[in-house]
Amino acid sequence: MQVSGDRLLDSCGEPFVVRGVEQILGRELPPGNDWLGLVDQISKTGANAVRILPGVNTLTVGDVDRVLTLIGERGMVAFLAPLNQSGNWFARSDVKTMLRKHESYIIIDAYGEPQYDDLERWRAEAADALQEYRDLGYRVPLTVTANQFGRDLPSILDYGDEILAADPEGNTFLGWQAYWGQGGYYMQHYGMSLSEAVQAIVDSGLPIQMGLDHVTDPPNETADYGQLMTLAEQNDIGWLWWDWYNPYGADNNLSQNGTSGSLTSTGRVVVNTHAASIANTSRMACSGPVDSAPVFINAGGTGEGQFEDDAFFSGGSVAPRSTATIDRSRVTNPAPASVYQTERWGAMRYSVDGFAPRSAHSVTLHFAEIYFNAARKRRFNVDINGARVLTNFDIFATAGAKNRAVTRQFNATADASGVITISFGVGTYDQPKVSGIAIE
Repeated sequence: MQVSGDRLLDSCGEPFVVRGVEQILGRELPPGNDWLGLVDQISKTGANAVRILPGVNTLTVGDVDRVLTLIGERGMVAFLAPLNQSGNWFARSDVKTMLRKHESYIIIDAYGEPQYDDLERWRAEAADALQEYRDLGYRVPLTVTANQFGRDLPSILDYGDEILAADPEGNTFLGWQAYWGQGGYYMQHYGMSLSEAVQAIVDSGLPIQMGLDHVTDPPNETADYGQLMTLAEQNDIGWLWWDWYNPYGADNNLSQNGTSGSLTSTGRVVVNTHAASIANTSRMACSGPVDSAPVFINAGGTGEGQFEDDAFFSGGSVAPRSTATIDRSRVTNPAPASVYQTERWGAMRYSVDGFAPRSAHSVTLHFAEIYFNAARKRRFNVDINGARVLTNFDIFATAGAKNRAVTRQFNATADASGVITISFGVGTYDQPKVSGIAIE
């Protein structure tokens, strides 16, 4: 991987915007020492990066090797920041040999959160750290986090060019821990709002990535992480969330128990429901341009315009075609009216293959309620690649009328086999249904 201007490029030379999480690993984390299982669960969210902080006083080089191997197999990028190291763990010959196998998708945190507020010390130590890692022979991207426990955004805005110039490889980017609580302490201290801070990053032209959390400092304040996620997405700024799972009760956990199926309330927002969530914005490294043809499916019907015969499904039933007139006036780029007159209903799954592995797509689901005459008669759930995108979705309530078309659009990433899976499950009322599916 390589830093170019204000962008991080993946090993295929394509722009890579981090949408990831952080996770401590040690003999006590997680319980049972199932580190590989934890990484597997993180990958199911669609996260394209994971920052691992292995306790190298208890983990062997082989343990870290296995974790990095799985991260690579899942198509993610690994940030590496060892904990509890005696001396420089990266200077060990066995560590160098191991990391060489993974260098196409690893990033080393050369200078993490400084545990002090001392601008001059930070400038000197950060520059020295970059030179030290290059002297050890590492050519992968390095990171330097801002002064004052990472919170001092002006430190990297003012001295970012100086820090970057200290890397003889020119392959470093900068980190800002955007843990600015809503009480306004940091905003007042540094004289800028969150939106102004992000705009300052954009204006600087520097390669800067954010760290996000919810409950932050000063003690027990909440951060407006939703605004930061939105601004990051609008400006192609990467972020890592602290953290995925801490069994000792961290307030910022995205998962209740380390699994992707038991998210916290914050986790559901960060991973799935926010417009700038991981599920909606993450793009895997080396996913490449989408060169496969778009797929249009007339669910429960035959070919109509660009929508082709129903295919790729398992489960569900086909309803008789309606003869009602369909109101398509509230849909941008609607399907042909006849598509909304047919449907496949019931618990079912569409597994659409033929896409480039890890490629990014938009999925548009087309609906019209052609059976029930009121809301609260049909509510169902939809998952894409295992991530919930619709919960107790009510077509009639959303459209406002029977026989009125409505669509819902989502971002999705094909898996390593080039498959996008859309699952429809029963909610609180009756059966799920869909009229058309477009994947572009």
